[in-house]
Amino acid sequence: MLRRFHNLERLTIFACDSVEEIFDLQALINVEQRLAVTATQLRDVHLLNLPHLKHVWNRDPQGILSFHNLCTVRVLGCPGLRSLFPASVALKLPQLEVLLIAGCGVEEIVAKDEGLEEGPEFLFPKVTDLHLEKLPELKRFYPGIHTSEWPRLKKLGVYDCEKIEIFPSEKKCSHEPSREDHMDIEGQQPLLSFRKIFPNLEHLLLESKDASALLKCPQDFYYKLKALDLLCFGDAHATFLFDLLPRFPNMERLNVERGTFKELLPSRLVGMEEHATVLSPIRHLFLHSLPCLEHLWKSNSQLDQALQTLETLRVRNCGSLIYLAPSRASFQNLTDLVVWRCERLVKLVTSTTAKSLAQLTTMTILDCRMVTEIVANEGEGIKDEIVFSKLETLELDDLPSLTSFCSEKHSFDFPSLVKVTVRQCPEMKFFSNGALSTPKLRRVNFNDVEKKGFRGRNLNTTIQQLSTQTKAQIAESSSS
Repeated sequence: MLRRFHNLERLTIFACDSVEEIFDLQALINVEQRLAVTATQLRDVHLLNLPHLKHVWNRDPQGILSFHNLCTVRVLGCPGLRSLFPASVALKLPQLEVLLIAGCGVEEIVAKDEGLEEGPEFLFPKVTDLHLEKLPELKRFYPGIHTSEWPRLKKLGVYDCEKIEIFPSEKKCSHEPSREDHMDIEGQQPLLSFRKIFPNLEHLLLESKDASALLKCPQDFYYKLKALDLLCFGDAHATFLFDLLPRFPNMERLNVERGTFKELLPSRLVGMEEHATVLSPIRHLFLHSLPCLEHLWKSNSQLDQALQTLETLRVRNCGSLIYLAPSRASFQNLTDLVVWRCERLVKLVTSTTAKSLAQLTTMTILDCRMVTEIVANEGEGIKDEIVFSKLETLELDDLPSLTSFCSEKHSFDFPSLVKVTVRQCPEMKFFSNGALSTPKLRRVNFNDVEKKGFRGRNLNTTIQQLSTQTKAQIAESSSS
């Protein structure tokens, strides 16, 4: 097959239950004219859902065949695979840019070849993206003393790989040790060396057990990092975030997933002004699958201004979230707000916070079962004008308790609003109780019934009419 498909550049194999090997190099070695095949043009290899795959290469090519044109290797859902590359292949991958392994049984990424000299040096000069996910048996990169270098690595993601040490221990990262110094008591090296990967790293995805190692090395290792994803943080690790963030002075994006802490900004940090400034570079904040999170932070004058630079805030699957932010919180640069599946959330923001959302362009609230209104009154009896200067799109979907956008008599001005979508909000009878201006509104979608050519002069009446029509249609279909 290799001879026949010598010019093949892309290989994709998926959902083939019987496949056990991809490249049969044993057969090639036995062919008399084997020297006629020296290199392949293969650039991309994608292997997906091959439950009985045992080998990608069933033998060491031994210089007979070269895969030096490989640029992308993605292997997913291959539980029978124990290693990916023979060492001789891994030593000659000068064009490789992306390596992704997920949902496999691999114990090592590179297998040891017979006759290979001790201490091989693996150089991946063009790899920019290394992603290892859900590899419960992964123990090492290579079974023995070795070095690996990733000088252009920009994105590193490692999670659900319980058996492997990603970075050197504390005593090993204060200097550049010898190969032997990297070995742990079981004779295994960590997956990566700090000094070999961090100079160009821009995006890092790690679990808390691995991220803690980042505290042990000099801060200048991370100066190019722009995005950080942290997974699996317990309540005891919540303050760890503030020890970690100062090491990333240029970080703009923070994603926190699968944690069990109750506060993003712990109460014991309140009153410590330096912790508020730690968050100042962050422009995009994503909170996902945090079932115990009750609030981002408790009311505090310093922290209320902590996220002034935020442009994107997306909160998803946070079932214990009571309120999005304290009553005096300000998000004056926020442009994109998404809240999805937060079952305990009752009211999204206070009127004070709403007045700070002058830059908001998109608001999307989905599947929040207890939300009754979007803008809540603070009980002070003051009826203000609230202006959403740049809001263009508003989507309210699957909010069974929502009665209105705001039940109080605040005046709302939406000078840029173009489209409103209200879907599966059976209790919503009107938009707001106060004066309402929507001069540019052209489309109102209510339960997939769209009213176009809307001039924006009476959104309340339109929602009332569409609500009445929807109920009449439901009643008619029920009686027929």
